Amino acid sequence: EPAEAVRWYGLAAEKGHVRAQVALASCRLKGSGIAEDHVEAARLFSEAAQREDVLALHNLGLMYLAGDGVPQSTEKAETVLRKAARKGHLPAMLSLADFYAKGAGVEPDLREAAYWYKEAAERGNTQAQFFTGRFYASGTGVPPSVNEAAKWFLKAAESGHTTSAYNIGMFLLSGTGVR
Repeated sequence: EPAEAVRWYGLAAEKGHVRAQVALASCRLKGSGIAEDHVEAARLFSEAAQREDVLALHNLGLMYLAGDGVPQSTEKAETVLRKAARKGHLPAMLSLADFYAKGAGVEPDLREAAYWYKEAAERGNTQAQFFTGRFYASGTGVPPSVNEAAKWFLKAAESGHTTSAYNIGMFLLSGTGVR
């Protein structure tokens, strides 16, 4: 019963329960059990973000990036995504890495992108391991290192990433970066 869940989330959120605020904001964002209202979702995420909730920070950052329910602001998006990423929130690390890699409304910062992809890669994210390998292979945002590239491609390949598996095959065939 989504509507009943929303009722209970609302009661808890009114009393300042952070997770309930985030859950209610998510329901508002999706229109699940309650009318879709992105402005209200942003308000609820903002309240929870003030209390450093990583899910709220991440969602609010994405809303700022898109101008969804809030005025578009790359500066605010970067600030809240960075807070969540620094707290170890993997999805925020990936969003922040993508933000810097693509230069969403700002100049790309490939050093920052490489840093956040590597942080996510070290936490086991396969796609981030692949990107970290690519960054080391090309010297994008990091000093070039075939050995580091091979290390990250191998980790991603072992998790089933096919392009990384191909890259490891190429390294093996050429005798570079692998021992």
